[in-house]
Amino acid sequence: MVWTENHTAKHNPMLHAGFWVAWVLFFTLLQSLGQGGSSLPGWFVYYLITLPVFVIHTYLIAYWLVPKVFLQKRYMLFAAGVFLLLVVFSIIEMVLSNEFIFKLVYPSATPDSGYLNVGNVIVSGIGNHYIILVFIAIKIGKAWYHAQNIEEEEKQRNLEASIEIYSYQFRPRVMHRLMVLLECAIQNDIKKSPDLIISISSFLSAFLKENGKQKVWFSEEISLIKMYLEIFSTALPGRIRTEFTTAGDFTSLPVPCYLFLPVVDYALSLGKWCNSSCNCSVFVKEEDRHLCFSLNFSCEKKIDRQKNIDTEMLHRRLQQNSPGKVSLIEKIEDTNWKLEANVFFL
Repeated sequence: MVWTENHTAKHNPMLHAGFWVAWVLFFTLLQSLGQGGSSLPGWFVYYLITLPVFVIHTYLIAYWLVPKVFLQKRYMLFAAGVFLLLVVFSIIEMVLSNEFIFKLVYPSATPDSGYLNVGNVIVSGIGNHYIILVFIAIKIGKAWYHAQNIEEEEKQRNLEASIEIYSYQFRPRVMHRLMVLLECAIQNDIKKSPDLIISISSFLSAFLKENGKQKVWFSEEISLIKMYLEIFSTALPGRIRTEFTTAGDFTSLPVPCYLFLPVVDYALSLGKWCNSSCNCSVFVKEEDRHLCFSLNFSCEKKIDRQKNIDTEMLHRRLQQNSPGKVSLIEKIEDTNWKLEANVFFL
């Protein structure tokens, strides 16, 4: 349990010192309200001298009873411990107040000799527990906030790990697809193989050049997508028709490496297996650091959609790169698959 781990850990002494200083000053002012400025020294002396009593009482409950008893689900023992500490520290606080502080502040006065009765001890002890409740409430709030941060950090680490694994898996996927594509093209028309080999080599040279980079300029991504589309239209003429249109300046937009190329690869893989002619068009527009990426794949026959994790990973990576400034729309029909992403860069 997070509370169990956090409240027994090392603490910042300055935070604790600040808490108790604030407590002394606040309640000194609070108790003196309506009694005039002359009562301030008396209440300050009271809270200053009884401070160790409150500190020890509070820490015994917060750092001993709670972890050793309450969190072990020994509730009856916990209640007995709280009551015992209430009585003991209430008596100590009342003795200090009446026998020492009272005589120090008001030397000529005599305290009531019957102040240590059961009723006074219980009432005083219950009244003293407010500081313990405040302290534990702050601890719980801090533990909850810390737990939330840990959860968010864990989610972020998992996201980064999944994205890294995905990126490493994407590279061999592309190379394998191109090798299969080359083999298919050679079987269909061996005369086209030299030009296709040159195109694939040029693409792989640029593709692997970005290996290991966290971010690239979007103009480099655009170049890869264009080359990839041309390879497929060359290798499968009459089967896949591609169209690529751009508008705007992409040289100043940093994006994660291989951001949109995986969804383009997914669309082209649909065209390879649909056994009929198909169209794959990509439109990219940049205006005032607003990027619009639109991909439209259509086929004459019903599309046999393969497992698609690329759209989900695209959304994750876009959110990681521009949190809260991303919209992703995917439309799926029997013969059409459309994807549109809008990203606002800071």
